[in-house]
Amino acid sequence: MARQVTTAAVNEARNSHNQFNPVTGLYERTLLLEGSRTNVALWSEDISAAAHVGSLGVTYVSNSTLSPDGVNITADTLVQSSATDVHFHRQDAPVSAAGEPIAVSRYLKAATGSVATLNLSNGMSAIATFDLAAGTVTATSGAQYVRSGITPYGNGWYRCWLVGTSTGTAHRFMTYPQASTASFAGDGTTAIYVWGGQIELNAASPSSYNPTTTVAVTRAVDILTRPFTLPPQEMTVYVKYIDRGTNLGVVSPFLFQIGLTSAASPRLWVYVDGTGVRGVWSDGGGVSQSITPANPVGFGEQTEVRIAMSSAGVLTAGVSRNGAPEAVTVGAAAASPLPAAWNGTTLCIGSRAGNNAGFAAYALPGGVKVARGVKTMAEMRVFQGAA
Repeated sequence: MARQVTTAAVNEARNSHNQFNPVTGLYERTLLLEGSRTNVALWSEDISAAAHVGSLGVTYVSNSTLSPDGVNITADTLVQSSATDVHFHRQDAPVSAAGEPIAVSRYLKAATGSVATLNLSNGMSAIATFDLAAGTVTATSGAQYVRSGITPYGNGWYRCWLVGTSTGTAHRFMTYPQASTASFAGDGTTAIYVWGGQIELNAASPSSYNPTTTVAVTRAVDILTRPFTLPPQEMTVYVKYIDRGTNLGVVSPFLFQIGLTSAASPRLWVYVDGTGVRGVWSDGGGVSQSITPANPVGFGEQTEVRIAMSSAGVLTAGVSRNGAPEAVTVGAAAASPLPAAWNGTTLCIGSRAGNNAGFAAYALPGGVKVARGVKTMAEMRVFQGAA
């Protein structure tokens, strides 16, 4: 499986994103939709820059090998020195609020060494060690450790990432060209290649890479809409995606909405809350129905959502995680018939006018479908009328 880091133009759909699917065990083409994030790691592609202070027991060779973009020789070499010392590259993060998650990531590749460690330190402890030959996380530790992962990008490159919980200070992002985070006599030759550092505050998972130089860079929220003229009627909505943090640290993130790009009703929408995926419809006159299957979504899981609305306005919601049988919840009888029209003729995917955006990789083809009539999950999986 070949991957590369590429840059999408403004208003260009990122529909060639390769996302690992735990059901098939393959990297599959998806449409990536994300909320806004900021990379506060300055000079993300130059570890020798002055902004990277406090490193110990390492030397650098700048622009020494081909980067994960497959075009530019901008990746650096991080070399363990021969001194008796701790051996790490350090970059400081701004102060973050206590209890908020911090996500750090860096593209790493084996050179003379094939092991690397990421560490969030200075008042917190979150550590993950990676095997850059096997492409695995080999060890994790620390009182503030939350999660970590490793993703292949071709030509020996991996994006390694780590999430920890802030204790309310300016923490440090450390990269070690070995497993040990203790002091020892280095050999002067063990080295790894590094590129594309990223620090994201109040982020429970890493988002796509956002390069920086002298200042932090913010990526705008992804907004995807299309015309939708089907009036309220007996219908079924189906959404299939790989969760990349939609259910983590975002207030009521949206997956889908029929109506205007606002909270005005009548509308039908699907979003995620602390208990799982929620389906809601409102007639605009005070009548609404909201149901949540008892099947909360997990990070990195393949999630299938089915929201069926009867002609009487009764919702049925089903959620399948990683191909398992769906958990189904049926709503109570509606207090009013369906309205004659939605509040608008727009279908929003991933967010609603940029608000409450999720972080998800939607399946291609057929990641979002709308069908007339009440359909089962099995019927929606094979239904060809993709919205």
